[in-house]
Amino acid sequence: MKSKVVSSFLLGILFGCKTLNPQNPNEMEDVLQQNKNFIGLQYVVFNKTEILYSKAFGLSDIKQQKKMETNTRMMAYSMSKTYTAILVLLLAQENLIDLDAPVRDYLPLIPYPVSLKVRHLICQTSGIPNPMPLKWVHHTKEGFDSTSKLYELLAENADLEFEPGEKYAYSNLSYWLLEELIKKVTGKPFEDVMYEKLFNKAGLTESQISYEYKEDNVAKGYFSKNFFMKLVLPFLLKKSFIGSEEKDWQLIKPHILYSKGMGGIIASGESLAKVMTEIVRSHSKLLGAKTKKLLFDVQKDSTGKYLPMTYGFHVKFDENGSVNFYYKEGGGASFHSEIRYYPKNEIGTLVMANSNFFDVKEFLNDIDPYFLRKGDK
Repeated sequence: MKSKVVSSFLLGILFGCKTLNPQNPNEMEDVLQQNKNFIGLQYVVFNKTEILYSKAFGLSDIKQQKKMETNTRMMAYSMSKTYTAILVLLLAQENLIDLDAPVRDYLPLIPYPVSLKVRHLICQTSGIPNPMPLKWVHHTKEGFDSTSKLYELLAENADLEFEPGEKYAYSNLSYWLLEELIKKVTGKPFEDVMYEKLFNKAGLTESQISYEYKEDNVAKGYFSKNFFMKLVLPFLLKKSFIGSEEKDWQLIKPHILYSKGMGGIIASGESLAKVMTEIVRSHSKLLGAKTKKLLFDVQKDSTGKYLPMTYGFHVKFDENGSVNFYYKEGGGASFHSEIRYYPKNEIGTLVMANSNFFDVKEFLNDIDPYFLRKGDK
């Protein structure tokens, strides 16, 4: 709960004032240049068969004045979780994972009771604590034992905050556990399974989407250099990750998250949208009808009340209580992103920005209606 309060406080400071966002693609470039939190971004629109719109704006590197391109890769952070959830569903479809089995059946050393099921991890109803994850990063060329670190953190957070399934509460540790579970049932590295089961079948290669930071074609990530945030930054991130000052921004050095399943994807928005196009396709070659239904089925708590969560997506309801869109946001020290899927329009959108300050929700709220209206015609 402490991390949630801190996050809400910071977001209030960062996004308290409405910034300038475009209302249609024709004015996007001009309006974005007036948005004080804009450096560079990619915006992608897709449907059940293809990419409808894909364009990049601004810079991927301030110092070198390098333009953002549609194939420039950025860190997706927690947006990666939806793709981890899809992989779990694919393995369940192959009967390698039982969604209703206790997590202890697969990972007997965890400190949690048998009442914790695999589905609780995916649907964020596990009750596992969510300590502040901003410092859960290591340098790109630094060796790191993800499994040992996970069990160290589990020991520090061994008590559930509520009975599994009782309610929704976000936990990064839940998806770190899913990564370990995938490694256990397949006997392979997590990223190898992701390529085999999902990325390669969507026609993507390691040069387009990966869990490794390779200097080639990766955007630089930035944090605001304003006075308040310069004071706060050292408390949020280890000093060794803080780079040079570039104009109004603080460069954040390349880094890798402790857990790939929790937030490790490095890719372009277009690549991530291509994967999702294969998932939502009418006759998906990846997910069977029953499995796809799970991905988009709104879940309930132990009292039967609907939760803002499916097996992989968060849910935004409209004023009538119907699903407006499914979404997953990702944000960290230097990048910010969000993917959405609007079921009534059968259209998805995705934005990735190389500034943690850029308000992706506000941007999508402003620009998405143009494409939704166009799709309705």
